[in-house]
Amino acid sequence: MISARTPEGFSLARMISFGKDKKVPVFLICDSIAALSPDQRDGVAKVGIEMLERRAVTTESLKELVERYLVPEVRTTASGLQYLEVLPGPGVEPQAGQQVTVHYTGMLENGTVFDNSIERDQPFEFTLGQEIVIDGWEEGISMMKKGGRALLVIPPELGYGEEGDGKIIPPNATLIFNVELVDVSDPPEGEEKMVE
Repeated sequence: MISARTPEGFSLARMISFGKDKKVPVFLICDSIAALSPDQRDGVAKVGIEMLERRAVTTESLKELVERYLVPEVRTTASGLQYLEVLPGPGVEPQAGQQVTVHYTGMLENGTVFDNSIERDQPFEFTLGQEIVIDGWEEGISMMKKGGRALLVIPPELGYGEEGDGKIIPPNATLIFNVELVDVSDPPEGEEKMVE
């Protein structure tokens, strides 16, 4: 069976347009089928039936499925960050000075995964607003709500810039992060809530 999560499905659909000229793997957008609205589910069923009747999954039909029924609105901020809410969170938005816990997968534009907290089974914790992480994370995670999932497309100037990280991330790399905001809490007792 070919699905967007299998290598065959990924190579078949390859990439879809995201924003102006950015591209995002289809499986990242199809990640949360359970969160679809009834209209989206009907659209998915319609395109699925059409694919079965033709007995083929074409790039065009898969692209239509994603673009018409699965792609929520992409927000582009003034800084250039592109934010796609994959699954709205039921909880609170984090504030500067609060501790956040996230699970994430980080990729380059070509799909190369350079970091994955899920595979390590170790979420990442940091205090928002303390310049501990790249600017794209500070901005993107502050737009999320606890329990939510989002796709962040981070331009080089909000990531590792002209130099890269000196290891895996090349100079001027646009980064793609699939992020889940697992928890938002106040700093531990005795630690000040420092806000710039």
